[in-house]
Amino acid sequence: MQKVNEIDISKLKPTNDYIFKRIFGRKGSEKITEGLIRNFVGILDVEIEEVVEDKILEKDIFTDKLAILDVQAKTNNKEYINIEMQCGNYSFIKDRIVVYLCKAFGMEGIKAGEEYGEVRKIVAVLICKDKLNILKDVPKWKTNWHIREDEYTTKVLTEKVEIVIIELEKLTEMIEYKERKVSKEIKAWHQFFLNPKMLGVKEMSENVDVKEAKEKYEQIIDDVTEAKLAFSREMYIFDMSCSRKEGYEEGEKQKQIEIVKKMLEENMNIETIVKITGLSKEEVEKLK
Repeated sequence: MQKVNEIDISKLKPTNDYIFKRIFGRKGSEKITEGLIRNFVGILDVEIEEVVEDKILEKDIFTDKLAILDVQAKTNNKEYINIEMQCGNYSFIKDRIVVYLCKAFGMEGIKAGEEYGEVRKIVAVLICKDKLNILKDVPKWKTNWHIREDEYTTKVLTEKVEIVIIELEKLTEMIEYKERKVSKEIKAWHQFFLNPKMLGVKEMSENVDVKEAKEKYEQIIDDVTEAKLAFSREMYIFDMSCSRKEGYEEGEKQKQIEIVKKMLEENMNIETIVKITGLSKEEVEKLK
């Protein structure tokens, strides 16, 4: 198992948002970002003019500031495609993606002094490592969202704003159980995100952009400093997830204690309280 200064880099995948940004969010990555958008996101007529690079500060690795915008790509016809890699925290995900879209539209959709006819299209792409609860009833692994009229659902108010949500876990299930036909290009990108080490020579020879993305990925994890930063980000996400779970469990436990106290105040039988709550007799007696 390969390690860099005791860091197990086998755990670092392109779904790590730091690594994702380093691969696709730097100047010079226009070609592979265009390949990702065309062959995986599904925007076929795109030509990337520039990937807008912003500086990542080391202190931001331990905050959600890094997740504000992973990749911003400007097309040749002056449209903007913003891509975020999300894993580990899906709290308020609906609000997050809308906020990203609105901010991007406000900053890039139209500039000061321009007329409304010059508004640029903004596409917000969210790639999720896992399934989203808000889309649990939707079998598709990729969904496209626009502003539509409630009754006349085929009527789109504007083509200037669009949200694309990709759920990698759903795509994994479709590939494994062969529920639907999945193209070679999509399979290659899927493999790259979840287990790039398993990409075969044939797959990469047929997908030049995937091959280049894998080479960039390997350069990052072979770099000690980059690997440490990526690992730090991974651990931050893990710790935050554990903290939320622990906080939730603690809150539920406190609610249960308050309920038991009320039961005791009503002189309810201890054996009955034990049966209802699942607490031990000793725990109930201690509360009494």
